[in-house]
Amino acid sequence: MKNHKSVALFLLFLSISNLYSIASLSEEFKGFNKLFLKLKKINVIEENTISKFDEIKLIGITNFKNTLIVLQINGNPFEIIQEKEKHGYKLLKVEGTSAHLLKDNQKYIIALGDGYIKIPVTNKVFTSNLSPKNSIKIISSHQEAINKEFKNFINEAQEKASKINFTNFEKKIVNEITKVAGRTSAGRLGFTVPQMIIGQSVKQFGLKKDDVIMSINNIPVGKINDIYNIYKDDDIKQFDLEILRKEKLILVEWYR
Repeated sequence: MKNHKSVALFLLFLSISNLYSIASLSEEFKGFNKLFLKLKKINVIEENTISKFDEIKLIGITNFKNTLIVLQINGNPFEIIQEKEKHGYKLLKVEGTSAHLLKDNQKYIIALGDGYIKIPVTNKVFTSNLSPKNSIKIISSHQEAINKEFKNFINEAQEKASKINFTNFEKKIVNEITKVAGRTSAGRLGFTVPQMIIGQSVKQFGLKKDDVIMSINNIPVGKINDIYNIYKDDDIKQFDLEILRKEKLILVEWYR
């Protein structure tokens, strides 16, 4: 009888212990569920973060002093110098009218004239670190650099021309052509054609106002001495002018 009581007490103890264990496990499972839901929520946040995009567009390239580009990121302009990083964007190189970028270990190529492209990012560039006033300043300083580049190009060409023994007629033509510089979107420099040369419409020479003469017989127009040498060579009967016209390169042929 005593044994039966002992067994009964033991079974009661086991029952209470089991109930306590189940209750403890239940609490633990509640905690686990909370942790699971928390982790799930974090994953959702991470997924939403990764699915963010920057919208970028290339709006400027210059090779004056430093190679740099102006990127419009989410509507705001940023200058990025080659091999420097800004907001995680690194300019690797400029090739023609295209910029090679690195962002989050991914390489992208974006060209002038392209629309906006979307780049997946972890941290979106929401706002510019530039106020609207500074945004205007950065674009105007970019234009100032281009204007300075044009001025240097014109001055160098005119200095070379001053050392050549031109006739007065030749000198007048050279002076009229070397007044205004122009450039291709790839950064090549040339001379912008005026409406009249030596009192005659440029149409008579197969040209149009605002054409940009880039080269003559494959010699860049900045090399005045070399162009003068082929002009003085009586054996050369044909001159091929590489012209930039409305963003397209065309060939105009002149014959002696």
